[in-house]
Amino acid sequence: MLQFRRRHPEAGFIWLGFPSKELPAANEFVASWPAPERQSLLLLGNLTHDEFLTLLSRCFAYIRTPVCDGVAASVLESLALGIPVIASENGHRPTNVTTYREGDAADLCAKLIRLSDGYDQFKKDAQLEAAEDNIARTVDWLLGTTVREVEGLRSDWVHVT
Repeated sequence: MLQFRRRHPEAGFIWLGFPSKELPAANEFVASWPAPERQSLLLLGNLTHDEFLTLLSRCFAYIRTPVCDGVAASVLESLALGIPVIASENGHRPTNVTTYREGDAADLCAKLIRLSDGYDQFKKDAQLEAAEDNIARTVDWLLGTTVREVEGLRSDWVHVT
């Protein structure tokens, strides 16, 4: 954060997702920072899903630091909202996520700078790739047919239990 703010002093960060039992320690940690650094950070606990998505939709980017999370739902939600994602490399990130080496603050900062310098292109690229229609596949499997074969049927003729 400090490295990035040297180039973009107006930048702010939001940390969230701290369980209530960990939030006091996080607050204590941040309280020891110099005032300008504290003022650039909004520290939140856990949010409801709706609150998270509302906040996310207003962000410049989403940074995902855990390396042990596979494909996190929040990464997919960010991409669905068109929010660029920078995440620690774990071998399981979607192709349109920019990754950085775990624990490498300089690499993370370089990726953030690259994002800010080319934001329009990153924003354009921050989309989910076309996904398979798993609902249609499930219906096909349950009916033993394809959806195209039953499109002409009235909806009350198809009952799935």
